[in-house]
Amino acid sequence: MSDPQFLSPNDSDDVLAAEYVLGVIDRGLRATTQDRLRRDSRFAARVAAWADRLAPLDEATPEVAPPPDMLPRIEARLFPAPDQPRALWLWLALAGGALVLAAVAAALLLAS
Repeated sequence: MSDPQFLSPNDSDDVLAAEYVLGVIDRGLRATTQDRLRRDSRFAARVAAWADRLAPLDEATPEVAPPPDMLPRIEARLFPAPDQPRALWLWLALAGGALVLAAVAAALLLAS
């Protein structure tokens, strides 16, 4: 959000309303802003006014579909697949550790 330090409360609300309509506020602020929209009719009117003001820009911009492989590419960058051999060794090590613990537990039970 813009720096509210130099804005009056009315201006600050106006900036927040515009930024909300543009979709440039972070997820946490978006949730609190949506909450405020439900309980503050004046603020809701500001948001509606900004939506009306900005509607011509939205209508003038042609819709462009993303490439079909866009989501898998984003997911691959965010969540890279682990190296298979390393993952296999990890599972083998964990399984081996579990077997050792089971053997120790069995030995302790039999000894008592």
